[in-house]
Amino acid sequence: MAPVVIGFALALALNTKLRGRAVLRGLFLMPWVIPGVVVSFVWLWIFNANYGLLNGLLVQLHLVDEPIVGWAPRWRRSSWRRAGPASRGSW
Repeated sequence: MAPVVIGFALALALNTKLRGRAVLRGLFLMPWVIPGVVVSFVWLWIFNANYGLLNGLLVQLHLVDEPIVGWAPRWRRSSWRRAGPASRGSW
């Protein structure tokens, strides 16, 4: 019951005309926004052509001779084009 009362009190406080209300609203949204941004950067790092984790793994396992450049254009044209967003969504 206490979390409901505290949440309701905060909602009422943020809905009144307070000085710095926009800053407080932004601060309350940060825990919701930051994980999506971090996951986006992690996926960019995984698929990076120069130092990406996936390219490094493929080279180490001797599945490719050199790193694959241009992941995004190849994935968009291939039948695997939905694998990237699906894996990001399930992450």
